[in-house]
Amino acid sequence: MSVISLNAPATQQSHDTKLKASTWVKLRELPSPYSHDEALLLCKTEDGFWIAWIPDYGEIKLSPRQILGH
Repeated sequence: MSVISLNAPATQQSHDTKLKASTWVKLRELPSPYSHDEALLLCKTEDGFWIAWIPDYGEIKLSPRQILGH
């Protein structure tokens, strides 16, 4: 399974401290028209991104900006 980034900048934002692994979050935009609008956060990367799992899509690398409310 491949990890895909949705062209978000690699800047780390201070407001992502509320996010934690094993949390379901809403996405600002869908990576595929057939994927769900929520993702399960798996782990945070050293560069401030999150590895997440999206039902009907798979694993993805998310920027905090791609998560609704962050």
